[in-house]
Amino acid sequence: MKKEYVKKRVTGFWLKVFEKLAPELNEACSDVGSHVPCPSKEHKNSVDGFRLFDDAEETGGGICNTCGSFSDGFALLMWLRSWKFKKVLSEVSKCLDTLDVPERSIEWDHKEKSEKRKTVNSHAQERINITLAKADFCCDRVRKYLKSRGLSGNTKDLLYHESVKYYEKSDKSEKYLGAMIAQVVNSEDQVISLHYTYLSYDHPGKADVESPKKFAKSPMKGILNGAAIILGEISETMGVAEGIETALAVQETMGGSMLIMPANLQKNMYIPEATETIEIWADNDRSGAGEKAADELAGRLLDEGKKVFFMMPPKKGEDWLDVLNDPEQGPDAFLQTKETKLEYQTEDESTDRLPLLRKKDDALPFPIHSLGKFLGETVKALSELTQAPEALCAQGLLAAATLSVQGHANVDIDGRIKPISNFFFTIGESGERKSAVDDICLKPHREHESFLRSQLKQKMNDYKVRKKMYDAAFKQILEDDSLSDEMVKEAAHELGLPPEKPLQAGMLVDDPTIEGLGKFLIEEQPSIGIFSDEGGKFIGGYSMSVDNQLKTIAGLSQLWDGKPLKSIRVSTGNTFVVGKRVSIHLMMQGVIAEKVLSDQLMKSQGFLSRILICQPESKIGTRKYKVADKKAHATIKEYHNHVQALLRKRLPFKKDLENELDPRPISLSEDAKRVFIDFYNRIEHSQQENEEFFNIRGFASKAPEHATRIAAVLTLFEDIDAQVIDEKYMKNGIALMDYFLSEAKRQIDADDSNDDLMDAKNLLTWMQARGEQHPIITIYQSGPMKIRNAKRARDVMAILEEHGWVKNIGETEIEGISYKEVWALI
Repeated sequence: MKKEYVKKRVTGFWLKVFEKLAPELNEACSDVGSHVPCPSKEHKNSVDGFRLFDDAEETGGGICNTCGSFSDGFALLMWLRSWKFKKVLSEVSKCLDTLDVPERSIEWDHKEKSEKRKTVNSHAQERINITLAKADFCCDRVRKYLKSRGLSGNTKDLLYHESVKYYEKSDKSEKYLGAMIAQVVNSEDQVISLHYTYLSYDHPGKADVESPKKFAKSPMKGILNGAAIILGEISETMGVAEGIETALAVQETMGGSMLIMPANLQKNMYIPEATETIEIWADNDRSGAGEKAADELAGRLLDEGKKVFFMMPPKKGEDWLDVLNDPEQGPDAFLQTKETKLEYQTEDESTDRLPLLRKKDDALPFPIHSLGKFLGETVKALSELTQAPEALCAQGLLAAATLSVQGHANVDIDGRIKPISNFFFTIGESGERKSAVDDICLKPHREHESFLRSQLKQKMNDYKVRKKMYDAAFKQILEDDSLSDEMVKEAAHELGLPPEKPLQAGMLVDDPTIEGLGKFLIEEQPSIGIFSDEGGKFIGGYSMSVDNQLKTIAGLSQLWDGKPLKSIRVSTGNTFVVGKRVSIHLMMQGVIAEKVLSDQLMKSQGFLSRILICQPESKIGTRKYKVADKKAHATIKEYHNHVQALLRKRLPFKKDLENELDPRPISLSEDAKRVFIDFYNRIEHSQQENEEFFNIRGFASKAPEHATRIAAVLTLFEDIDAQVIDEKYMKNGIALMDYFLSEAKRQIDADDSNDDLMDAKNLLTWMQARGEQHPIITIYQSGPMKIRNAKRARDVMAILEEHGWVKNIGETEIEGISYKEVWALI
């Protein structure tokens, strides 16, 4: 059943359909256009939160101030009834039959539509038509502007008008400016609005006004719902972006056609019927708005039977134009992201395919109570505010707590002095609220960086004065001819060393090279964190490239061990970095984590043995909107205040040095030591062949040390001046370590060591990124490196065929070339 057919038939009858299918809309239907209580059960107490659009009789559209806007009756019923699109289509069709609504052909004449829709705000439509009549395509002024934004300017879909009215809200003034114009069209290919980018007459960029980008007034309220800006021709595969320049960046780099609408209008935007595959190139907003909009649009399109893929820039706060203009990323980043793009799947999608790798066991609950009362309550508050999994919140807070206290103490285990820094990896898919959790956990740390920066100017001024005084005194000694060489040495010794330059404010970094990290530790704060809610950027970046991976993980392992970072080349040559503390928390998607956990170099070098891994069960699809308890906000504020107090406490430095830490030792109490020894012996036994942790014995062998580090962090987080780890904290550290052992075992058990299956999985990923049909010659000439011969390629294809992922379709013509053996994805 085609949506367009039912849509044309129901036009003009939506209010009668609502009377049958959604009687809770009766109040809204009796007073179309006026605000009434929201019909949703979840927001029934809302006094004036909902209204139907003025043209609801024809479109069925409406808007709720809390729940969002719905461009037509189909979207409204999907929300109100929690029906899938196919269910709505079927129910509306049945309802029309009972109402004796006549059938209409696809070619039904739109003149039958109500006069109201034709004539409402005809002046606005007339202004649109006049503007278009006087606008020029391919104008030099548009090209100059786009070039100033880092684009080629070669587009045929944008216009320029040299004099468009602009209204300034702040002073209620009007002026006329030149504007780049994009046409906004609906599903019937009608231009229903225009998008203006107002340009300066004095320079190539945007006009210096409050809102240089605006939509023109539309001829009907709510008409932008169900509309889109189109760059290029309608095709089977199209991209979606939030902004025109972002879309042009994608189009210039990847080709193809683009659909554009702001994030708040994407859910119901126009997607052509002929378009079967949508690639969403989302903005990586700090607020998460781009990702949320993509998820909502994807949910709708999946219900309509379309394929949907998701791509997002690796850096927070960037869109794809930023990526294009970044010398460190550029066009290659587009290709790399598309190769690892995420395909949205419907919840009820069934298949006869067999998984290439074993499915992971369900995760154990995170032992939140073992974090202590304060951190445990903070986890629950954070989860309530963000609706992220509690385990993800717990991991984020434990990592933030480590960063807050790691510079103050080492743990002393029978004379073996170890840092209390920890390395964390958290695995969660896009939409799991990783960014929201990271922002709240690290807010006090970022504020502390700002505080340090505010003090830096005065410190630098003082340093410059003292340095000049020192240099003058030293110069006077050297130029004093009355002094012998021995007297010069003695005077220089009495003068002492020159004043140390103040440390910079940085304590957080997200994607350093090992050389850059060494320089950062010398010039910035001595206790830092490598924290990123886009860990794939670090894992897939320069630091972990083939040429740099070994030295990166070796250097990080040295820092975890508390050893100096030797022979790190920075601008001044070889450097010896000592007295520093580094913690890591990288959040990443599952596809990135799989690459990390199966990396043989990381395993053999021992880097993975130093990582505490957590992969919470997803909450996506179960998070109903709710207003957070005031107590949750108060708890988070208390956490922020507590961490700020910890960060303000002066770090212990070696005598006469301000950039080399000297943490005090913190030891185990007698009772804590007894608990530690029992745990040590239990873990040692479990590493024997056929025992529980034999397959993760590298990680298990470090479990006792991990447990003491965690116990020390928990101790210091509650009492920064503590001298001893007591039994309670040691037991909590062990309980948390038991959880991390279970997570490590769960990950490794699912990571089948069969190289054939791993090669098959890698090849499948490569094929899925490049289309539906693949000649065997292309596979072994251009596919993954380990499959670069015909026999190996056929062996791996046989595995994929056996598991139901591909089929051999024999001789097939592709783009005018005939291939004897072609494999197609199923």
